[in-house]
Amino acid sequence: MKLRTLGLAALAAGAVCAGGGWLLWSQRDPPPPNWKTSPVTQRDVQKVVSSTGALTADPSIDVGTQVSGIVSELLVDFNAKVEAGQVLARIDPTLLEADVAAANARLAEASAHQGQVALELARIVALHEKQAATDQEAELAKANAAVAEAQMRTARVAVDRTRRNLDYATITATVAGT
Repeated sequence: MKLRTLGLAALAAGAVCAGGGWLLWSQRDPPPPNWKTSPVTQRDVQKVVSSTGALTADPSIDVGTQVSGIVSELLVDFNAKVEAGQVLARIDPTLLEADVAAANARLAEASAHQGQVALELARIVALHEKQAATDQEAELAKANAAVAEAQMRTARVAVDRTRRNLDYATITATVAGT
């Protein structure tokens, strides 16, 4: 029985010590807060965005030409600001100018041929009215006049096309941008 009393007394003493320890621990002062302070200043607010990937323009406009050749002048640099209609580059116009001259020569030739055929037609028609030329000769003269007219139209189209190609040798900006 003494042993039991002694065990209960030890247990009671342990409980009193634990309760007293808890009481002391719960009533102590908490640690002071750790504040970081700095003086007030006025600055611009910036928003920074970081990402990975490729950056592309929107919209992007391809600039090129419809004729090929050697670039004789490059008037703007990569990523330069340009205005709409500004000349960006020029292709060497030497061959294109020669094409225009040749087309003009073919037009002059077709015009001369048309004049010759028109004179021949007038002569044959006059002879046909006097019955000095056959129906076949009159029909042939009219057909030759129609062919000469078609050759004139073809020559005019060639002149227009070669002039347009010469204009394409100057590359301009279609819109303002970079």
